Amino acid sequence: GLNSINVAVYPQTGSNAVAVCDEVKERMAMLEEGFPENFSALAVSDISIDIREEISKIVRRTVLSLLILLAFVYIVSRSVKYLLTIAGALAANILIAFIFYVLFGIEIHVYTLAGITTSFGIVIDTSIIMVAHYSYWRNRKVFLAILAALLTSIGSLAVIFLLPQSQQMVLGDFACVIMINLSVSLLIAMFLIPALVEKFDVREQEGKTTLGGLRRVARFNR
Repeated sequence: GLNSINVAVYPQTGSNAVAVCDEVKERMAMLEEGFPENFSALAVSDISIDIREEISKIVRRTVLSLLILLAFVYIVSRSVKYLLTIAGALAANILIAFIFYVLFGIEIHVYTLAGITTSFGIVIDTSIIMVAHYSYWRNRKVFLAILAALLTSIGSLAVIFLLPQSQQMVLGDFACVIMINLSVSLLIAMFLIPALVEKFDVREQEGKTTLGGLRRVARFNR
């Protein structure tokens, strides 16, 4: 029943919402020291709390998904060389993808982090298929099959850009992140994975013994 004034603070486009909220809290704490006795300030809504919780949740899920996928690769293949090849390809995929995030001006927020986590399974799937094929046949003929599969996924995500503008604002970055990750995984499968197979000396016999198991891993990731 007291007189009140509502003040809403919005972050500018491209700014860090959590950092803005922290700065507003610090500024309000300083201003409260000079308030009269019958004046007070109350934070009705703080979006930074939800953002921190979501980011923490997504980071935990990302780490767990990586550990589970890599552990499953090792359990099925029983080969440290295979595991190192898959892990190296995945690390390169993530680092190169971040370069494209910067080039295309994609911000890292809750939706883009979710997109990164979602794409891990498909990226590892692509790596497994190329590792299994190249270690057995020592050629890149399976690349056309990988290309067709990933273009199908990328094409299905492109439908998001035909949605109304309000929905594109929410899902656009999510789709872009996945599309970039899948596109980078094509380059990794074509050029880096064969080099890693040669570097770690994954021999043809190892490919024969683990080919069926790695195919099961690919199906599990899908």
